[in-house]
Amino acid sequence: MVLMTDGENNVESDMMDQEVDECIREKILVDTIAFGEHADVSLLRSIAKRTGGMYQSANSPLALQKAYEKLNYKVRYLEHK
Repeated sequence: MVLMTDGENNVESDMMDQEVDECIREKILVDTIAFGEHADVSLLRSIAKRTGGMYQSANSPLALQKAYEKLNYKVRYLEHK
């Protein structure tokens, strides 16, 4: 799963924690991308770390493209194992 945001967290922290805990229970890796200057970087880093995903930041369309390319490589690599 990929979670990308360009803004601040507007969900109650308890609700977010419950969703992250559910992802952990279901063994769902959540890769996160912070897009722009107002993204909640600490939250996105935490979600990625807790679920075993990858955190990236992208402050331009080109950086966003590279972030998705990196994720695509990761997915393809894991499919062949």
